[in-house]
This record gives sequence, C-alpha cells and structure tokens, in this order.
Amino acid sequence: MNKKIVHDALVLFAFTVVLGLILGVVYGITKPSIDQVNYEKTQAAYKQVFEDAASFEEYSDFDADAAAALMTEKGFSDQIDSVNTALDASGNVIGYVLTVTAKDASQASITFSVGIQNDGTVNGYSITNIAETPGLGMKAQEEAFYSQFEGKNVDSFTVVKAAPASDNEIESISGATITSKAMANGVNACIAYPQEEDPYLTKDSVLFHEKFGYSMVGKFHACGYKFNRWYDMVWMEKMIGEHLEKQPPIVPFSEIEHTLDADIK
Repeated sequence: MNKKIVHDALVLFAFTVVLGLILGVVYGITKPSIDQVNYEKTQAAYKQVFEDAASFEEYSDFDADAAAALMTEKGFSDQIDSVNTALDASGNVIGYVLTVTAKDASQASITFSVGIQNDGTVNGYSITNIAETPGLGMKAQEEAFYSQFEGKNVDSFTVVKAAPASDNEIESISGATITSKAMANGVNACIAYPQEEDPYLTKDSVLFHEKFGYSMVGKFHACGYKFNRWYDMVWMEKMIGEHLEKQPPIVPFSEIEHTLDADIK
C-alpha cells in the first residue's frame, strides 16, 4: 500500500515538472508576440490622442513613486502609470501622453491614455482597459462623451448633469455619473501632473483665489508677454450675493448716501 502511494506521488511529481517545463517553453515562445501586441495597442492609443506626433519616447524624468505621492498630495485616487513625450518629425517635444488608471469607476479600474499639448491643451483620451456596465458606463468609449474633453485648455474638468455652460464642464453619461466622474478625475490627474515647471510663474494666485471661493470662468490664451515668453490670463468669479427668484428692487445710491457719510464721520 505504501509503495503504491509513493509510486503515485512520484508520477504526479514527474507530471507536474513536465507540465511546468512545457508551460515555460510555451510562455517563452509566445511572450514576444504578446509583448508586440501590447506594444502596438499602446502605440495606437498614443497615436489616437496625439495624431500630430511622429513618434513617442518614454519620459526620462518619470518616477512612479514620486507620481503616486503627488497624486495623494493633490487628493487623487488615480494612478499615473507612465508618461511619454510626443515628438514631431524633427524630434521636438510637442506634448505628452500620460497613461492613467482611474480607480473610482463603478465596476473596476479604467486605464486610458491622455494626450496633452505643451500649452496644456487636452487632445483627448483613449481607453485601453474598461469593464463598466454595458449600455451605461461603457459609453465612456463613445464619441458623444469623450469628444467633450478634446481641444480644451482648462485647469480641471467638472461633471455636470445639464448641458455644459463652460469649457471645463463635462455632461455626464445618463445613468453613469460615477463612470463619468472617474474619467474626468483621471484626465484631471494627468493635467495636475507637471511635465515642466515654469521657472517664473506658478499657480499660487489661482489657488489663493480658489481658497476664498472664486471659481474659474475662462482663460485667455497667450495674451500676456513677460520674461521673454507668452502667458495665459485667467478670468475668475465669485458670487457675493444670493440669487433670489424674485430680487428686491434696486435702491438708488442717493437714498443711502447719507448713511455712508454717517459711517465715515
């Protein structure tokens, strides 16, 4: 009886070893093909979001750990997986393609690539991995939704349920608000990831005003010249009074002028 157990165990062990060797050989044979398919899929995604690029190269300064720390610092749950520079035919950098994984979707994480020009304009995104609900979240792959991001130069996107009133607003997919916000957050994470810091001008002024309740209304592109370079100018607003359905009548200044004089004295 014991001999039979030992015999069966040896046969099973030999079978496992042989099977492992076969799987190893098969993997070795198929891996280059798999890698090539993944490479072509990735390059196609890059090209889709940066049609003007002649080639793409890995961004040499990309640090995954530093990117993760930056995302946490800025309040994003998303993960920047890679950054590639988009090059023209002469080898000049004309922008960047960032691959991001949005972890706050409704079903599972969504991985997609985002093309961003040197001036911050978002070319759009291309999804490489998604498993959202068919007919709902999967509509993130449809032009009606993704085209809303294209050609926009904003600091961040916000998802709304009504028709967008400004460039930074994205109309949600009906019945898939979570997926819509996940896509917008992923794009925002890419916008927030700095490819090249300006040595003279930061976003501190914008952040300062946002802290006191101001919000972005628009951006005038390349309208200010300083330090031998062109800069954008932003337009921000803050509502200082309640917007009632029936507003009280306007009080002429002449009727309150005397109260102001009293206050001054």
